[in-house]
Amino acid sequence: MNVKQLLRCICASTLLAAHVAGAEDAPAAASPPADTVFISKSAPFLDEGLIAKNIIEECGLPESQIKLLREKAEKSGVSLSENEAAVAGMTGKVLALETTNAISSGNAFVGHRKQVAVRGKLFDNGAEIGNFLAIRNSMGGIGAGFIGSCAVLYRCQGAIAEDILKWLKNPIKDARLGDQ
Repeated sequence: MNVKQLLRCICASTLLAAHVAGAEDAPAAASPPADTVFISKSAPFLDEGLIAKNIIEECGLPESQIKLLREKAEKSGVSLSENEAAVAGMTGKVLALETTNAISSGNAFVGHRKQVAVRGKLFDNGAEIGNFLAIRNSMGGIGAGFIGSCAVLYRCQGAIAEDILKWLKNPIKDARLGDQ
């Protein structure tokens, strides 16, 4: 072996040893806390045929329900994690949500009627441990004539998110949440 080959071998060995040592010192990827509840990226419509076309096209309710739930979870101390693989495999605690209904009728002159209904099931490694139906209604509130329909529906979803987070702290079967 000549000097050049020997130096290459020493350099390669040194780099490999440094890499292995660095890998041992590197922290492991953080795993979610044991009480984390896995959710999907949306709460899809159970049947789009039941929902007005303008709501489907303009409001994005399936995604906004999850967004509001995640935002409020941080403040309520509930650990949620979007994880499609865990949801599909029913691995760990999984909250499956679907939007069963959304109504947006009325106007500033005759009054508004808005409603969102969400059904959820909580699973622990595939076994159902609780379920609910959550419904929230709104007539728009003060200044409703100046608030868009989607914004009022989002308010309903925000209230539903708070209801779900309270329920997750003590899940039961056949719970009725919200305005019912």
